[in-house]
Amino acid sequence: MFAATLLTYHARKENESRKKHAGRCKFGFHRVNGEVVPHEGRMAVVKRIFELRDQGYTLRSIQEDEGVHHSDGRKLSLSTIQLIIKNREDY
Repeated sequence: MFAATLLTYHARKENESRKKHAGRCKFGFHRVNGEVVPHEGRMAVVKRIFELRDQGYTLRSIQEDEGVHHSDGRKLSLSTIQLIIKNREDY
């Protein structure tokens, strides 16, 4: 039991060092040849989120902004926007 917990702890720390969240890359990043690197199109969305937040927009109003969406046009979830804002130093 303790070994499994320790393994989970180390896996989590390794994920954090690779700018990953829950087994995937954080929004704004992608993997190229095994390395986690910024994704240009998604980083523009991240920049827009920070601009809106700095202007005092709420999470819901940020979500409704035309510049805040996935590449296929879907809205970002409120939890994704919240994670981006919370982890601003990673961006």
